[in-house]
Amino acid sequence: MDGFLLEGVIDQKRYCNLISQLIIMGYRYIEPPSDVFIYYLDENNLENMHDFNIILEVLSKDSVNKKYILLTSFEILKWIWKSTYGIESKIQITLLFKPIFLKFKQPSLILREFVSSELKGICKAEQREIYNIIQTIDDNSV
Repeated sequence: MDGFLLEGVIDQKRYCNLISQLIIMGYRYIEPPSDVFIYYLDENNLENMHDFNIILEVLSKDSVNKKYILLTSFEILKWIWKSTYGIESKIQITLLFKPIFLKFKQPSLILREFVSSELKGICKAEQREIYNIIQTIDDNSV
């Protein structure tokens, strides 16, 4: 599929749609770029969270490279928190990442670093919400 994208046979939107559909149908031998997750959320206006959970399972597999998991998760979260979606939607989606981050040593430290470096421009109320989520991760990782 990457070859079709590179050759211009399909565009980025079609590529993201096809990859997300493959994952939803059960194909698990793929590490999609963050664009696929972001495309799926954006196209579905955060309405089909069940299918997004299926796609997100890709990041939960033990066989997946941890660097890929972190970078992809951070790209998705950065997009979510800089989007125009409401605070409740942002919190709901961020909480879906909780089991993923709990697989790492010192997950809250990783997330605090992410917030301080990537989410400087968000409002104080949203920053508080993110830190509340990080606190729940702290509580679960003890």
